[in-house]
Amino acid sequence: MKSPHSRFIVSCLSLWGAVFASSYVSAAVPVPEGSLFASSSGERQLELYSLVEDGAVAEAGAWKMAENDPEPYPGLEAKVGDEVLRFSGTAEIGGAKGDFRIRGDVSGSIKAVGMWFYLPPDANVDRVGFQVVDEEWESLAATVDADWTGWKWVEMEVSDELFNSAYKQKGKDESVNFPVRSVSIIWFSKTEGPTELGVDGLMALTENPSPKAPFTVSSISSVWGESGATFGGRLLVNNFEGEALNLSVQYSLRENPQYRTPTLPKPGLGSDHAQGQLSWMVSGGERIEDGSLTDGDDDTMLKPALKEGARDEFFQLVDLGQIREVTAIEVKAGDGNWSRKIAVEAAVDGGDFEPIEGLERIDLKDQWSFVSLPLENPVEMRYLKIRHFDDEEGVLPPHFRTLASIHVYDGVEDETIEIPPVGELVMEDSVEVNVPPRSFEIIDLPQSGPLGPNAYQFGILYEDDEGTEISLADYFVMPEGEIEIRPESRFGVNVNSPRYIPQITRAGFGWIRFENMKWPFYNPAPGDFRFDGSVGPWNVPMDPYFQEFHEAGISILPYIFETPQWASSAPKDIKKGRRKAYPPKNNDDYTKGIFQGVARFGSNQLPKEEVLTPDSRSGLGYIETFELWNEPNLTNPSWGFFVGTLDEFYRLYRAGVEGLRAADPNAR
Repeated sequence: MKSPHSRFIVSCLSLWGAVFASSYVSAAVPVPEGSLFASSSGERQLELYSLVEDGAVAEAGAWKMAENDPEPYPGLEAKVGDEVLRFSGTAEIGGAKGDFRIRGDVSGSIKAVGMWFYLPPDANVDRVGFQVVDEEWESLAATVDADWTGWKWVEMEVSDELFNSAYKQKGKDESVNFPVRSVSIIWFSKTEGPTELGVDGLMALTENPSPKAPFTVSSISSVWGESGATFGGRLLVNNFEGEALNLSVQYSLRENPQYRTPTLPKPGLGSDHAQGQLSWMVSGGERIEDGSLTDGDDDTMLKPALKEGARDEFFQLVDLGQIREVTAIEVKAGDGNWSRKIAVEAAVDGGDFEPIEGLERIDLKDQWSFVSLPLENPVEMRYLKIRHFDDEEGVLPPHFRTLASIHVYDGVEDETIEIPPVGELVMEDSVEVNVPPRSFEIIDLPQSGPLGPNAYQFGILYEDDEGTEISLADYFVMPEGEIEIRPESRFGVNVNSPRYIPQITRAGFGWIRFENMKWPFYNPAPGDFRFDGSVGPWNVPMDPYFQEFHEAGISILPYIFETPQWASSAPKDIKKGRRKAYPPKNNDDYTKGIFQGVARFGSNQLPKEEVLTPDSRSGLGYIETFELWNEPNLTNPSWGFFVGTLDEFYRLYRAGVEGLRAADPNAR
């Protein structure tokens, strides 16, 4: 199928699956009759913010509550989607708070939120509700009494009448400033002790939606399955129009054993003809064989070693493989801090380059996303030359970075619109979809036959008034059996809790890099060392966490950084949130902090009088390797992890090593 007006959209779809037929089950919006969400009309849009299933939590927080990890709620039938999420924790006091920020996205400004809450008989929950972050980055919260057992739909208008400042925040106006940036689910315990609840189906009523299209189609299913399992796909269709939507969606499933990621044509521009082609660099007249500009990765770049006498300019070149009438060019700087100006030239034969009108001086400093270069007319070319220069300083900066990526387009007139055939076809079919005005529909596709271990690619294609939409997603069927976990493994993953141990071991990762053994998390005051989760506000229970990793056979690499407030050398005018990036006033404090951490989790038993924890335990044998600090090369006072000189870091590092060796000579 060809269309001169085609537009293309690539979506990251989540799948759980396999083959399915053309019939489907349409799930009505799961809200109670008579509710604000059921009776909404006019200009408000009903949107699904999140199914609130495994992986929906973007960030967990707590006050006076420990062990508050989310997990699927066993044995509880979902109101929306496949599963209910269980939030739980251990409250230190009555009124302890659990707080989970939910990943989600809507097209309009959130004016109301609603979701299903489940309270078991022993919930120990006093109040439940929502917390939002508004445009001014103020956190505001609203709650209702948790005076029921079982399921209940809770909804609230996001307004000043209901939402109040969640805690004392300096310089905020204690009112809701739209648009809302994020939504969290919160609850408060009745008493100390275990507390839990179930949550499902977070929805929003929005105003002034600004979607890229009159409707959207995406998958809201899982991304992987077990060998031999069946597939039951689920689509989310949003209708942003004031009339009902009737839509035909084509779909296909193909094997993708090489895990290919085809580049789809871009709306209005067509296919990219630069990525995958030959590219190289030139400095001081010497050719540098580096193809990072066209390697298919938009984030790779080079920090070239500029020779004396050749710092005034640097070149990147691309061979498009054939002559094309180029209509659009996009570039992405490798690092906005260290990019300067570029000038772009074109040639047909690779020899006689001519400047492209309008592209003689493009400033990329502080540009972090893609920049569209202004082509006034199509340009015939096969070769592109990008010249880097700085006409203000005369030479390029010492940390100069090259472009990370370039995309070159020649229009859509010659495009063939189809789901890319990446591998053997498993199935293809279509469904007819009907969605009410300004609402959404969840489409449950029927179960399929079993699939074997492999990578698969699921594609959908549909038409709208402006052309054709194509979306792709990866789906993975896990191999059978377990992978042996060994300390010799060279692969690991960064984590902050043991929640994903089953997935980590299933994937064969032998190591975890643990980010929450931060120095202030266990040493809140001089001589005060606690690893049991009693140190607020994060309350990280390191003892049981490390025990779980150790018993699972996973090697642990904690990185111990950030200076406690009491120890920081930061000047008095530095804000509280940035004082942790400064080295300690006295490096001996870091020596003591590392000594106590290694003493507890290393393998060496120490005299009790040397161990300053309340229980004086040492030599637990959970950890052999420790990382001292994190990315100390990032020294920017506004966001860096170490605000100090290299010499200061070396002295801090030596202090940490001395503490480590004194606690456990066998530790690394």
